[in-house]
Amino acid sequence: MNTELLYRTLTVKSKTRIVVQFLLFGWFLISVIYAQERVLYRLSGNGGQEAIPIQKNETIQAALQRISKEQLTSFETATGSIQKIKSYDSTVSGSNFGFNHQDVQFIWFNAEAGGTVKSIVWHNYGLTGDIGKATIRAWKVDSRVATIPVTAGAGGSNSAMGYYLDAADGDGGVTAFKNNATDTTFKPALGNPDSAAVSFDPLGREAAWRPNGLQVTLNSAQWQSIDLLSWGDSLNFSQGELFGFTLQNDSPPGGADARMEMWAYANTATPFHSYKFYETDLSRPKGWHIRGDFEWQMYVIVEYTTDTPPKINNLQQLKTAFNTNPRTVSANITDDNPTGGTKGVASVNLYAKINSGGWTQSAMTGTEPNYTGTLPTANPGDTVFYYVTATDVNNTVSNPSLTYSYTIFKITNNILCLYNGRSIPSGKTVASMIPSYMLKDSLTEERFYDVWDVKINGITEIPQLLTHYQIVNEVTGDGGFADLTSMAGVFLSG
Repeated sequence: MNTELLYRTLTVKSKTRIVVQFLLFGWFLISVIYAQERVLYRLSGNGGQEAIPIQKNETIQAALQRISKEQLTSFETATGSIQKIKSYDSTVSGSNFGFNHQDVQFIWFNAEAGGTVKSIVWHNYGLTGDIGKATIRAWKVDSRVATIPVTAGAGGSNSAMGYYLDAADGDGGVTAFKNNATDTTFKPALGNPDSAAVSFDPLGREAAWRPNGLQVTLNSAQWQSIDLLSWGDSLNFSQGELFGFTLQNDSPPGGADARMEMWAYANTATPFHSYKFYETDLSRPKGWHIRGDFEWQMYVIVEYTTDTPPKINNLQQLKTAFNTNPRTVSANITDDNPTGGTKGVASVNLYAKINSGGWTQSAMTGTEPNYTGTLPTANPGDTVFYYVTATDVNNTVSNPSLTYSYTIFKITNNILCLYNGRSIPSGKTVASMIPSYMLKDSLTEERFYDVWDVKINGITEIPQLLTHYQIVNEVTGDGGFADLTSMAGVFLSG
């Protein structure tokens, strides 16, 4: 954890004979010679000194990391107005994502209430080459980022947004930042089918926190954090106001490229929060790209100062269904009020649509925190999309939850491949593996069987599903995800 950003100044006065070493920014190591006691000093929250002993056999760096971790933990576990906002889902698959010299990563957040950003936190995966520093900047983000079309978020050529020209830049002639540009007209990317919707500067305007940002030293394979108030003005926001941060790889051009690497998680739903500015990548249009397929592992600690909307802690994610009847979905929703006023959930609405149809609204029933609703009837082959919103007793409305979807299974053949594997080998997918099990040479051959993935779709509807097939081929691969013995027995006896 990077601790150079916690405290900036400290005056130490002592009559004892001491040795003072400056560590990073604002930390002092006090080695008391006669006692051989090592202590870290920092400014406490009330402006006084706080002495933190270094444990026996503990290195200074380890002590700094330990103290930073404790500070972040106190933020994350605090009740009331201190909250953590993130857009990544650590339950889905993740991967290492690289940023070469002068590349920029950007992430934005949606404030559910008015308040102040306390800290920005991110996780470095690794560093390669001569990369040591990056610059982080804060932004009041263009509200249009929340409504970018789904088709623009695949991370490929149709995700390109644009850039500013910078004649002084010898690395690509472009820049992500308007105040660095020699031509302040945002240049839209060419060839993007959604260009009319996404050809704008997503950063909006720079926040008053610290103009032109703060350069930080990166630590490989560690979490890092910035305490904003210690390094600039407060970053305040109103309810519903979008704000975000950029982190630019400051390694110079020339020679072997130096990569800034961050862990990223596969994205599962809109809106898209994570963007990358490509400086010189010749495989795609230069400039900003919407990485709709990833979310950076970054989050913010905020302190809300106005009434917060209800929190949608969990919305049930339904799996592929065989039954076409209406389905019940549940949600866990709570409400508090950091201002000390009245609190409580007043109503919860469930929104649903089938395929590309219009959204329908229905009320969920229950009492805080447990609510249930009913999703519509659908036909085989249909995909049902759904999300929820909630309103508290003060008429404060939550942001929409993530949008989930499921498909109604459609029978097209009289042979079923029941894929019952625990895990998939690296570089493989279920779709690419199954043809070999089913005596097919390639994915391009006409498929003569249907596929049910037990791990993804579950086992509840398998007994009914089996009654529609004459031949079932169960593929277990690495030992089987679920025990289907009894179901197989019923099928064979019939």
